[in-house]
Amino acid sequence: YKAVVKDGATYLFKTMVPKKYLNEDQFIEKAYSSFTVFDTILTPSMYENKFTYFVQDANSEYDSIRYSALNSIDFLTITKEDLPSLISFLDEFQFEREEFDAQLSIYRKMGEIKDPTVIAYLEKIYLRENVNASEQLAVLNALAMQESKSGYQKILKLLEYDLPLTDNQSEIG
Repeated sequence: YKAVVKDGATYLFKTMVPKKYLNEDQFIEKAYSSFTVFDTILTPSMYENKFTYFVQDANSEYDSIRYSALNSIDFLTITKEDLPSLISFLDEFQFEREEFDAQLSIYRKMGEIKDPTVIAYLEKIYLRENVNASEQLAVLNALAMQESKSGYQKILKLLEYDLPLTDNQSEIG
């Protein structure tokens, strides 16, 4: 791969090549060696909050854009100011079955925000009908990330209500 950073923007070229690639593909070599960045500064800035762009891309009609958005959650910074939009997104967005890991990642990201609203919302998720053990465990982990008395008390209350049982040992951390 090749990475170029200019004016706060990162351009990343990736291509799949055979394991023992010896730089023999002329197209790939020309593309990588001739790539230059124009002087135009693109928006948004790398320092700008990108949550709105994430929501737009996740709701895109194009699968590739949606896929890219949901697979970039770990790089997304979600702030306390984003909480109302995040909650709205989670309430309205229809995750596909193959996007389940992205949903759990969002719960983890939510747990990083120290706010009583987070605790109340995570409780609501845990108590939903038809919630599975993986989702419950993700919620419990997010609550533990609150590192607060109210977060720990909520964990105890939820465990008394319904103990998540899973066959997957890696989910229990």
